[in-house]
Amino acid sequence: MASYTDDFNRASLGANWTAINGGTWAINASTVLRQTQATGAYRGLRWAGGAFDSANIYAGVTAQASANDRGFGIIVRCPTTGTALADIDGYGILGFAGDQWYRVEFNDGTDNYVALGGTCTANTAYTIEARADSGTVTIYLNTVQQAQWTDTTYTTGGCMLISYGETITYDNFYAADIAAGTTYPVAAWLKRRSAISIDSWRMAWADFTASISRRSRPAPRKTFSSLWRRATPRHAFA
Repeated sequence: MASYTDDFNRASLGANWTAINGGTWAINASTVLRQTQATGAYRGLRWAGGAFDSANIYAGVTAQASANDRGFGIIVRCPTTGTALADIDGYGILGFAGDQWYRVEFNDGTDNYVALGGTCTANTAYTIEARADSGTVTIYLNTVQQAQWTDTTYTTGGCMLISYGETITYDNFYAADIAAGTTYPVAAWLKRRSAISIDSWRMAWADFTASISRRSRPAPRKTFSSLWRRATPRHAFA
């Protein structure tokens, strides 16, 4: 499984990134990446430092805008070729300083979005992440899930940083393949089932040891079905 990171701790950006729809992308003070083109338009910076091994990937970055009405984001399953505005496609998360957060699907550079609310504050760093696993897309803000939806418009691709307006700062990029069919809700369900199994085993052992000390028939134990509780349904985004 492929895995990549970039902390931008160097003098120049290098060949691992490709600018989409222009922009002025450069390393600042050998510590962070900045996009400083002032014109109000979406611009992308596509990861070109290595291919992924599957179509199921995640990508994240820490980012911030220097003033209100400037935006930043990250998308996955973007095209791996092309440098025009029309080559900004994919699924992800966007934040606009002074406004709010959005789940987004880019189509030829056009943002088709759903408002998520919340607060996006200028000069405040946020860690944002997008995941695409089969037909399920999930986005996160500071490790907290913001939305999850299904879509099959884009079935393969890479990942891309997104900017709108000037002086957008990025740091600590990461991306990797994920196991097909694995999502956080499923992982949580498996963890819960494991906990139930452990509790059932503990009850059985307690009954067994008690029966030895009393030399009597152990009391009936709770069944698995009486221990299991249905998980609360997750909210479905239109």
